[in-house]
Amino acid sequence: MKLLTQGCFGLNSPTEDLIITDNHLIRIPNSKNEIAVERLANGYNIIRTECLIPKTYSVITEERIFIPINNVAVCTWAEERFNNYINKYKLSYNLL
Repeated sequence: MKLLTQGCFGLNSPTEDLIITDNHLIRIPNSKNEIAVERLANGYNIIRTECLIPKTYSVITEERIFIPINNVAVCTWAEERFNNYINKYKLSYNLL
């Protein structure tokens, strides 16, 4: 897990502290490039954390897209890929 501290990418990006799983893809503001959060840790304002999160949310869309979360473009799961992943690892989930 990585803690992206408020403003680590510039003013209001993210708008507040944001915790994202390591292999999750984001787009850094003003960039078209996708990067896994795990590659961004700098020990200063993007910090590795071992915190326990009581609930983890996954956003699933028909196709993979980027959506703004706290003013950071975060990648969604494509529905087919998500279903393949949960079946492969025998995971369960609840729909909200």
